Amino acid sequence: MFYPQYIAALRTPPSPSAKSQHLERTTIRPTYQDTAPYSVAAPSSAFVPGPNTGLLPLHIHLCRHKDFLERCFPSLRDGVIRVEKYSHLPTLEIPPDVSICVIKSVDEINTAMRTIIQDIPDNSNQQKIVIFLDSEWNVEISDRGYLTGRGQTAILQIAYKKMVYIIQLGAMIAGGQIASVLTQVLESPQILNVGRAVSGDLKYLQQATSSSKPFVGAVDLAKMAKDRLVISNSKIGLADLCAVSLGLRLDKNVPEHISSAWSNEDLSSAQIRYAALDVHACSRIYDFLSGIPIPALLRSSVEIGTPILLFNDDHTRLIARGSIEQLTGSFDTGKTRRDGTSDIIDISASRCLVQISEVVVPAAILKLHKQALSLFGSPPFSAVCLRNHLRLASPVALPQISVVGTTKETLNPPAPSTDLEINTPGTSNVLPELSS
Repeated sequence: MFYPQYIAALRTPPSPSAKSQHLERTTIRPTYQDTAPYSVAAPSSAFVPGPNTGLLPLHIHLCRHKDFLERCFPSLRDGVIRVEKYSHLPTLEIPPDVSICVIKSVDEINTAMRTIIQDIPDNSNQQKIVIFLDSEWNVEISDRGYLTGRGQTAILQIAYKKMVYIIQLGAMIAGGQIASVLTQVLESPQILNVGRAVSGDLKYLQQATSSSKPFVGAVDLAKMAKDRLVISNSKIGLADLCAVSLGLRLDKNVPEHISSAWSNEDLSSAQIRYAALDVHACSRIYDFLSGIPIPALLRSSVEIGTPILLFNDDHTRLIARGSIEQLTGSFDTGKTRRDGTSDIIDISASRCLVQISEVVVPAAILKLHKQALSLFGSPPFSAVCLRNHLRLASPVALPQISVVGTTKETLNPPAPSTDLEINTPGTSNVLPELSS
């Protein structure tokens, strides 16, 4: 299969001495996007003699087939330290007023979860309470180093108010049940469980514990962000959301990200830091997104200069941004009709003149003008738009950060800090006394 986006060539000198070596240094040079070649080691078995050049062309999408290349050429991993996608951003940290508690016994878990249960309003019509949820599990790795699947959930992280609970559930789930008060929390329709892909976490826990009631209240941060036009793709990960929403880096290129040690009796400080940061990131992202309204329909009394968003015909895709320029009268497009008259579009209760300041989808066609946005020229320009295609723009300023598709590599990444104050049962920093 050929991928024209990237073309890699494995060049090996056609000399006998070169063929006899087990590994030959080789260079893969992509045609664009990557600014420097990657130096790789090609096994001599990949050498294909040619009549003149000794060139073996490989058409490979380097980003998409990174794992494939590493399996073919294991030396690609040698001496390479991965760096985060967003290494240019400040690191997300746990603030000093947030406490981290590692708990594993039934009594400890029930005591901690009662602090959540007791805050549920007596009146079911009142506002629901919000907790933040994430989970970690062991990955299953074959003898040859391949990922073959996921194991059972070993860690459940719950953040509530100024507490982060890291709950070791592996042994309980192996026995087919979890602490009773934790079950009440996950079953409660008055609790919102906020996280990234959290519905999958809840479904897995429900099935693993054979709960008769569904674990409800899942709120996916990616969907929240997409509804508020913070992102366009709801399939992005938590680290992407953290970067785009907060302008902060959530480290993922660490050993804990894909690990078979989450079911260990004692978690390392690096594991605790990783788990706590994930659920704390959910809390921070939710707080940020909650301050951004979902784009609303225009009010009947909209004012000139009001910032707006222009959507496509089915109102699912943002195509341009701008502001209200005129609410009555007519607009001369500057064109001449076939009968020789000026092309004038009336502005009415269902139409308004918009000054377009940013084009998001140049190929999008405006019905009233019967032409694509790209044909209007460079913004700003004026166009008559249907009011039902317009939404009020949010005044919230977002960090100007694009979602990065692939990670980069360097030899000198910054070392992550592990200076966290952790409350672990059995040490001097025990689980604080919780009100019942």
